[in-house]
Amino acid sequence: MDKTVNLSQYGKKFQEILAFLIFQDRQFSNQIREILNVDFIEYRFLQVFLELIWGYKDKHGAHPSYEAMVCTLRSGLNEQDDIVRKQIRDFFAYYKSHKIIEEESFVKTSTIEFCKKQILKDVILESVDLLETGQFDLIRENITKSLKLGTVDDFGADFIEDFEYRYSSDSRTVISTGWPEIDAITKGGFALGEVSVVISYTGGGKTTVLSKLGAEAMKQGFNVAYYTMEMSPEQICHKFDAALSNVPLDLLKSNKTHVLKSIKKVPGRLFVKHFPALKATTNSIRNHLEKLQEEKNIKISKVIVDYPDLLTPIVSVNDVYHDMGRIFNELTGIAQEFNVSLDTASQSNRGGLNAEIVTMASIADSYKKAHPTDFIYTVSRTIRDLAQNAGRFFIAKNRFGQSGGVFPIVMFPGDMIINVLPQDYDVGDDGEQEEKETLSQKFKKYQKRRVNG
Repeated sequence: MDKTVNLSQYGKKFQEILAFLIFQDRQFSNQIREILNVDFIEYRFLQVFLELIWGYKDKHGAHPSYEAMVCTLRSGLNEQDDIVRKQIRDFFAYYKSHKIIEEESFVKTSTIEFCKKQILKDVILESVDLLETGQFDLIRENITKSLKLGTVDDFGADFIEDFEYRYSSDSRTVISTGWPEIDAITKGGFALGEVSVVISYTGGGKTTVLSKLGAEAMKQGFNVAYYTMEMSPEQICHKFDAALSNVPLDLLKSNKTHVLKSIKKVPGRLFVKHFPALKATTNSIRNHLEKLQEEKNIKISKVIVDYPDLLTPIVSVNDVYHDMGRIFNELTGIAQEFNVSLDTASQSNRGGLNAEIVTMASIADSYKKAHPTDFIYTVSRTIRDLAQNAGRFFIAKNRFGQSGGVFPIVMFPGDMIINVLPQDYDVGDDGEQEEKETLSQKFKKYQKRRVNG
């Protein structure tokens, strides 16, 4: 193999991201190891880093977890000089705290293509001598083997080999909800490949909740695709403007300069696509995501669908109960296929109107909506709550911890404020009075919140 060829054409950052992806993604590590010669890497400290990863795997029979890699970097660099040791540790610390989702697909694809070309070139050159001696079968065998190298060998989770990984913090790529109380019961937030559903009645605040989740994701550097079948893109964007700039909805226009300055500082991007109600299917969403990825090279990490009750199933059985179940199954498929955190909403039936607690029994049309989802929570706001800007989140389903909890909330939809308070399972007369006092303090704080321009 020609060792003078390397990845220098892609630059240092590309090679650093590649090295960290090999550490971060076990399946990609296995795939690329077949075809990546470490000499393709231009920088010595990255070569050493890869040798440590694969050396650990050869010795222990498992891909290193973050904790294992930290120990390896402490004990396995004694033979390296001070410069290389510092470069590796600085590189590892930097990429551990910085997200590389945006570049992931490009780096993986480009590296695989580059390595396969180099291997095929070498096989073709070797075939010249074999051709002269008439060893045609060997030529065909060598070329066939080279074409198979680096293909995806995904046999699923290996119970033993993935032991360290499933106990590491890297096993789920989590997007914080922005609500510490909810993050605490979901192991950090809503993760890529998972689906959350908020349920409430008409006007209960579903779109406000979804917009808050999207804005929080953008603050963390994640790109968001918002699909609306009800409100216009302009209305949705106004909600994000308010959430990201701390300017109430009714004051946005008079504070345009401040709003623009604020949203330009947000690292994540937002794309809002409107589909007419009952005219789009989940394939419409899938096609749009593919276009963003392929034509604009945008990696979306959070998808928001507002809301599935207004989608049409790809294949209808002319039965609302089963059709709605199909739609939610299709959305779960999108979350897993595109590796996105998917947040959506559903309408409650009339039983949820003015209820103290909206439960899953109030899901409109089909209980099958609940089956494929990971996290379901409801928003309940009685007439008294509306007057006091209060309400409750009820945790109806939680695959990551305890369900059934009730969290009081402070909610100012016009200001795009939702504050989740600690849950209280036994709110008696004294507890209710204490809760009112706590809410009252929150109300006074947020009622003063206005931007003067």
